[in-house]
Amino acid sequence: MFDDEQKRCEPKRGLNILFLGDIVAATGRNAVIRATPLLRKALALDLLCANAENAAHGFGLTPSIAEHLLEAGLDLLTTGNHVWDQPLLIDYLRANPTAPILRPHNMHSDPRAPLPGRGYADLALSEGKSVRVVNIIGQVFMEPCAHPWFSLQPLLAEGSPQDAGWDALLIDCHAETTAEKLALAHLCDGKATAFLGTHTHIPTADAGVFPKGLAYQTDLGMCGCYDSIIGFDRKLSVARYLKEIPRTRFEPAQGRASLCGVFVQTDPATGYARRIEPLRLSADENPLLPSVLPQALHPCKKDLQETLQAC
Repeated sequence: MFDDEQKRCEPKRGLNILFLGDIVAATGRNAVIRATPLLRKALALDLLCANAENAAHGFGLTPSIAEHLLEAGLDLLTTGNHVWDQPLLIDYLRANPTAPILRPHNMHSDPRAPLPGRGYADLALSEGKSVRVVNIIGQVFMEPCAHPWFSLQPLLAEGSPQDAGWDALLIDCHAETTAEKLALAHLCDGKATAFLGTHTHIPTADAGVFPKGLAYQTDLGMCGCYDSIIGFDRKLSVARYLKEIPRTRFEPAQGRASLCGVFVQTDPATGYARRIEPLRLSADENPLLPSVLPQALHPCKKDLQETLQAC
């Protein structure tokens, strides 16, 4: 009886959410798989998501890789313009339409031959909490798609996420330009918890909370090898840029892995963001960017670095 009363008196806490940037090739996916249990424990995570559209040798996602990532402890995978690079995923999503793998919601689809999969998911978490995650793609410098804003509108909250019945509402915007992401994010302020950019593979230094409670970062960066050009072999990429070699397929870089993403904590009363902190972890003692949340991560920092060194 005392325990029940004590639980009722405890203040309701918000959600702890970690969203990782684009997972690139074996280096990135092995790092994510091995680090996931430690991150879930260290940050007391309620939800862990990642963009996985480059997980299969840098191009697309296969069903087996997706299953390995989900078995390791990720709750949901988002994608982007490379979602159909691996044909096996097309058949997999047709056979498993509710799998926790999203393709961009606003991709063009002919009603006579609808795209497989889905562009958003409503997830039931522990303690009766629920989260909506939406995956969209930008229009600028990308393949033709439906307008992101008009596609998003029916999926957003009219008021706060809590008013609409969600403890959080997250948007992965897979887009090329900062201006497009910012414009869309400001339209979403007051209607969602977080608007998180992916696709460019380089973490931006603009994490913050907008006036009406929307957490934002232009790009989360990537999980992969940063001694590279956006995760790919830099020598091949430079030679191709200088037109020294024929146009050949990029090859993923080999080297030490880094993990990049953001940690978002929600306000339990509204579902808006209380804070957003960028996360950058590497195998090096002095990473290029400092690891955030040092108090939470300090007890397992050594284990995390050893885990990343093993990748």
